[in-house]
Amino acid sequence: MLARSAAGVEDGSIQAEIRAVSEFRDSMGRHLWTARPDDADRFLGERCRGQSHSTVSGKAFGVSVFFEYLELRHHAEIYALTGDLVQCPIDEMNRPRDGWKLNIRIPPGDAEIDKLFDGWRDHVATTRKFLPAARNYTAAKLWSQVGLRIGESTRLDMVDLKWELGPLGKVHVRFGKGSRRRGPKQRIVPLINGARDQAVWFVEEVRG
Repeated sequence: MLARSAAGVEDGSIQAEIRAVSEFRDSMGRHLWTARPDDADRFLGERCRGQSHSTVSGKAFGVSVFFEYLELRHHAEIYALTGDLVQCPIDEMNRPRDGWKLNIRIPPGDAEIDKLFDGWRDHVATTRKFLPAARNYTAAKLWSQVGLRIGESTRLDMVDLKWELGPLGKVHVRFGKGSRRRGPKQRIVPLINGARDQAVWFVEEVRG
């Protein structure tokens, strides 16, 4: 609600979006982050059957906004806790034809990400100031591998690497993004998706 209010959305519109998400959740009968396009097909095509076109379109928009919020801000936490990848169930096939388009930032594919970091790694090996270049490269890899925010990674220290926790080790994020002015929010992030190997390289080969 706060994010939508900050974007200048009226309270009535925010409440309508929340009602749409609640209806969608009730139609699924399970956790929202497990939603898939076929769940939206049933919701829009069966549960909303007979409602006006503008009403159905508004509900689809509300659900899309909610899942964009999950994808942009909480996909890493949800994956770490549940193993589920958040996916917006409203796609080009079931989106009502009402002229609205949600400004969704489509993430790059695996091949594009690999190309970026392969080129970056080669550049690090030849740069004049190796240590800060390697530090920046490692921080960016952690953003992509475990979903750390930029501000969170800049305040990490060596003691925050907890190698003994879990099968891969974890990172203690002591200065995570707070909520409602309550200050930094701490959390533990597993070193998945190759993040452990990246951290070991930085600690053992770069820092020595």
